Amino acid sequence: MVKPSKNLTHPIFEEIRGIAEGSETPLNEVVALNARYEFVWFTASSYGCTSLLALPEATINKHVLLGQNWDFKPPFLEKSLLLQIERKDGPTVLTHVEAGCVGRTGFNSKGIGLCVNALVSSNDKFEPKVTFHVLCRGILDSESLGEAIGKTINSERSLSYNFLIASSEGVGIDIELLLGKHFNHLQPENGFLFHTNHFLKPGNYNDEFIKVIPDTLLRYQRVKKLVNHKKE
Repeated sequence: MVKPSKNLTHPIFEEIRGIAEGSETPLNEVVALNARYEFVWFTASSYGCTSLLALPEATINKHVLLGQNWDFKPPFLEKSLLLQIERKDGPTVLTHVEAGCVGRTGFNSKGIGLCVNALVSSNDKFEPKVTFHVLCRGILDSESLGEAIGKTINSERSLSYNFLIASSEGVGIDIELLLGKHFNHLQPENGFLFHTNHFLKPGNYNDEFIKVIPDTLLRYQRVKKLVNHKKE
């Protein structure tokens, strides 16, 4: 599932190899763990997440606020951790992961932050491409928001998901990623940007995950209401 490339996955794959050696676990099992998103793709579940970005013009202290909830299966609670990765050739990364994974949500010492939401489109198909967790780590290894966006939209994916990416410099963007290199993007409005588990932009696909977790519509309505109330 991990597809090496010169600018993203090769050093991350070497880190996966190091995790396998350090934990005395077969390499293929750690590779499979870092493809967990792909393996549980479109499984019936009532779990979801909501991401929110507030830029300096929308916050009292003029800081960037980026965060999300992660309502997932209870057994994952004991298998999750905050991982701090200190590197000589890149920014320090703090990421919330399942043990053995190289990255997911988090931020780095260059002020780049990442939140994620699961999505499923009718165009998705399981095939060997850059995996979700590897791409998350690539974003968190970025030196700038522009680099993070470039890695995101230029990656070749097999499944859909949503990335809300922001910088401490006071800018951010939401990117709905689809099969291959297709994507949608959304810009902040009045200093806010938020996303749940359904596509916000129409396209040549059907939104499949909304059938499994229809409360995504209510959570989106809820966060929109709270944001509008905050602006008054």
